[in-house]
Amino acid sequence: MPKDLRERFGQSNVERYLRTSSLSEAKRLRHAAVAEIFAAFERACEGGPLKPEEIKTEAEAELRRAYDALAADFLDAHGRLPEFAHMVEGDLSLPFLPAINENPFLGMTTADYAENLIRRTGAEPTEESVTALSEAILRAQSAAIAMLQRGIKPPPLQDSSARRARAGGAIKVSEAGERYLAERQRDPRASLTAQTATQMRATFRLFADHVADAPLDAVTRDDAAGFLDTLARLHRHYGRHPGAAALSLAELLERYPAGDDDGLSNRTINRHQSALKTLFRWARRRGLVEGENPFADLSRPKARHTEWLPFEVKELNRLFKELTFEVRPARHGLTSALPWVMAVALFSGMRQGEVCELDAEDVRQQDGVWFFDVTEAKSEAGVRRVPVHSALARLGFLKFVAAVRRGPLFPGITPGGPDRKRAHTLAKRFPAFRRGRGVERERVAFHSFRKCFVRALEMAKVDRDRAALVIGHERGFTYRVYNPEGLDMTALREVVEAVRYPGLKLRHLARR
Repeated sequence: MPKDLRERFGQSNVERYLRTSSLSEAKRLRHAAVAEIFAAFERACEGGPLKPEEIKTEAEAELRRAYDALAADFLDAHGRLPEFAHMVEGDLSLPFLPAINENPFLGMTTADYAENLIRRTGAEPTEESVTALSEAILRAQSAAIAMLQRGIKPPPLQDSSARRARAGGAIKVSEAGERYLAERQRDPRASLTAQTATQMRATFRLFADHVADAPLDAVTRDDAAGFLDTLARLHRHYGRHPGAAALSLAELLERYPAGDDDGLSNRTINRHQSALKTLFRWARRRGLVEGENPFADLSRPKARHTEWLPFEVKELNRLFKELTFEVRPARHGLTSALPWVMAVALFSGMRQGEVCELDAEDVRQQDGVWFFDVTEAKSEAGVRRVPVHSALARLGFLKFVAAVRRGPLFPGITPGGPDRKRAHTLAKRFPAFRRGRGVERERVAFHSFRKCFVRALEMAKVDRDRAALVIGHERGFTYRVYNPEGLDMTALREVVEAVRYPGLKLRHLARR
């Protein structure tokens, strides 16, 4: 028997509930808590397996919500109990949460049970996902034991129709969309970006228009497929027209119909499909709808060869030809910033947004090594330190940083878009700049600078785990777990300095 379990509830009490006639009650009460959590997790994976990096987020968010809903039912039925209330109100540092590898209820380790469940969804378990799901199971079991100690019998699980009645009847598509977005945006740490939220709201509006804002549980698979077919008849640039956001779906089709070869791409249609699949998945977890997700398995084939390619050296030379790296520009603007932004991306592997979001204070020195302190990244692994390549130093980059002193590193780049991101303007201007320089090959874009950096690391035979530290990717299990601090700055500099571009021509004499 786990030591911390004995300390929390007392050995005699635990043994009484595990080894006497009360065992059946313990099983039923555990089932009421844990079974609903398992079901919620599997529903979260409906419509296809979650990606490995999504498992942790889904487990922590969806399982906790299912647990809280069940806890509310317990409290409604039995009153607020001191032994249980602290578990509902946010104190989840329960003494026996670390007891993941010994579980008298399941007949196997909790970690093994969680791993099996994740595999059933079609995803590959990770250390983080197994831990998150294991802890959710243990929380439910701790609630079951606390209830049982108070002599409380397992309450019946409410079916979805009862939940829907309690919520006030059927909910319409438009209302469901607003409720979903309000819930997602409630916590700034887990909220959608402004751009994503705007896109999803537009999708929900168009679909509500398509089905005359029908009740969510009245939507059929034919409705879902018909909506996606209708979207395919829109011109790919319909959204660029002023006032388009206020038009109905029928008005959009009348004003901006697609021609033979200029309709919405499958990628864009899949974005709409994914948003609505997510909405219905959320609604099912809330007990607002039953049955299959009408948008599941309706994604369209992706275009072949969609991955970006690295630039060839001759293309890089065209992009940098006659560009001057100004250390102290007379006026900061996109023209003075672009050479630096491209060079930083090429010699650091940073993404466009990561480069543009840098402040002058983010270029720092440690152990005699200058480095970029990347704090704005798309993933946890993306928060990293990237040494400044000597090629940038030769161009006068550190003098440029010293001249800017503080604030945005590239003050001439105007923020824009719903999220007011600094990369917005550059992202819109770079394609025209690239084509104007004669770099028109398919599947090359600003992201190709990052591809160049990764290719250079591979050509230099830098091993994947060392490369991952500067690229911002997840490292392998062994190094991530047993050496979480990674490499020191000197070793990181060796990785970055391995990057070479034979034949690259840059103007090393920076204009002052």
